[in-house]
Parts: sequence; C-alpha cells; structure tokens
Amino acid sequence: MRPGSLVASVLCCFWLLSMNNVVCKKYLFEFKTANKKRYFGTGTDSIVYTTFNHDMSTEQSFDGHPSGVFENGRRDKFQLDIPFITEIVSLQVWLKGGGSSSDWDVDYIKVTDGVTTWRFNYGGKTMKTDQLYDLDAVRSDN
Repeated sequence: MRPGSLVASVLCCFWLLSMNNVVCKKYLFEFKTANKKRYFGTGTDSIVYTTFNHDMSTEQSFDGHPSGVFENGRRDKFQLDIPFITEIVSLQVWLKGGGSSSDWDVDYIKVTDGVTTWRFNYGGKTMKTDQLYDLDAVRSDN
C-alpha cells in the first residue's frame, strides 16, 4: 500500500468531516495489470483517477510513476479513507500524464470495504489517456 495516498485520503476525509459532516470509510483498492508479452509492456506511468457512481466527492488518484507500480502482471493495493457510499454500482477510471508509457492494459479493479467486494472487469484491454472508462460493478459479499 502507498502511504502517501493514505495520508492524502485521511486529510481529505478530516476536511470533509469538518465541513460537511461526511462519514468516511476505509476501502481497499486492488488494481490488476494484464500480463502480456510485448515490447513496450502493459503497465503505465500515468496517474490513474477513479470515482464511484459519477460522484466527484469520491475522486481518488493513484500515481503510476513510482517504480514497479501498475506494471506488467502486478497487483497493486491501496487502502484509502473516502466518503462512505451505501452501494457502488459503477467505477469511472481515467488516466493523465505518463508520456510514452501512458497506456495501461487492465485485467480488473477490485474494491472492498471488508464486508462487500465490488469487482470491475476490463479483460486486459487497453485504457488510453484522457478518456473516461465507465465500468459496471459485480458485487459479492465477503
């Protein structure tokens, strides 16, 4: 898990709580990059942004630049405090930056709150920068 992301999300939730009485909850994000053999790989150096249910108050960013994050065949996990959502039905994903290593081949993204897991399948297809991807949730109770 990336401590920088955790610190930023905790500070954001404290600010939201003080301003709007918003309740935050811990969510564990797991990103699975496809495992394909090709010259340029399947990973990304982009910053990956997400929101739940088209709600911008749940926006999070995950930096693909640190060495080894979002690379070929990896599962990267981040635990974040974000505003509580009663039911997740969709996840929006977009990429920014990354230069020549910006595209990303994604197998799936999983999000769990410890009770419920939501899986967003993408089947190893390529996500391009500056495009919005709207993924439907497949829910399972833990």
